[in-house]
Amino acid sequence: MNEFEYAGRYLGEFKVKGAEIVPKFCPFCEGGSHNDRETFALNYENHTYNCKRGSCGVSGHFSELLR
Repeated sequence: MNEFEYAGRYLGEFKVKGAEIVPKFCPFCEGGSHNDRETFALNYENHTYNCKRGSCGVSGHFSELLR
């Protein structure tokens, strides 16, 4: 499974910005109490992901998401 297949199956609505797949909500924190949008990015060139919300901050390699 590649990043686009994963996004289509598990991330819901998303946009592609440069080399990143950006879903509407982070799959880990789901936008927090303020429902922050587009804070999570899945980079399909580097095979990495991260959430830019300070209280979430999850990051790692795509292979970790598949587990």
